[in-house]
Amino acid sequence: MEIFSHIIPHFGSGKSLTIDVKEAGTLSNLISESDKYKVSSLTLSGVINGTDFRFLRDMAGYSYKGVHTKGILHELDMTNVRIVKGGDVYVQQQMISLTVKADDEMPERVFRKCYALKKVKLPKSIKAIQAHAFERCKNLRTVDIPEGVERIGARSFRLCESLKSIKFPSTLKEVEGEAFEDIFGLSKITSLAVEPPKLSFDSFFNDNYDEIKLYVPQGSMSNYKRGHFWSKFKKLQEA
Repeated sequence: MEIFSHIIPHFGSGKSLTIDVKEAGTLSNLISESDKYKVSSLTLSGVINGTDFRFLRDMAGYSYKGVHTKGILHELDMTNVRIVKGGDVYVQQQMISLTVKADDEMPERVFRKCYALKKVKLPKSIKAIQAHAFERCKNLRTVDIPEGVERIGARSFRLCESLKSIKFPSTLKEVEGEAFEDIFGLSKITSLAVEPPKLSFDSFFNDNYDEIKLYVPQGSMSNYKRGHFWSKFKKLQEA
């Protein structure tokens, strides 16, 4: 099996690593134990499953059993990753036991409480972000949501308190309840969808609708002004 691994030292901030995972479930074979907690930037391609997410959680500071680790993974680029169902349990906490149940989705609770994460690029092949996926990732500052994503699940980014802005793809159809709840620093939302995605009354429960700048496509302002709950945003303009 061909393995492509290229390590570039980052001065004082850990290592940068690029890996092509040819076979789902084998990421732990491609990163040495000595590097596991030294990688601050990781670019992945190939295919991954629950076994790989379990390993990534360790690298990102919070294990599948809900224990803090020494992981310092700040930047995770999964643009060219394909997520496939199967593999090991990636969350095993109290009464919750989760495996990857579907292809091409960010799984439920997959990076919940992974405090080390600061910047994430999601796979361009995904269609949905499931509930609680990044909840309480308190240092997450940037997340790239690709074209093709149609749904952002409940509480998926709740309490990501460092998130200042977010861009929604043109394909987005729904933002479920509390998806962006309690992100009081959120100041900018860009939506590329001409037709406003469906919102719940508490999708953006921030109490700062007067302050958030909402940018929408040319010619779609009237759609958003009529949109259920989108009308709460007072600083609305076409981009």
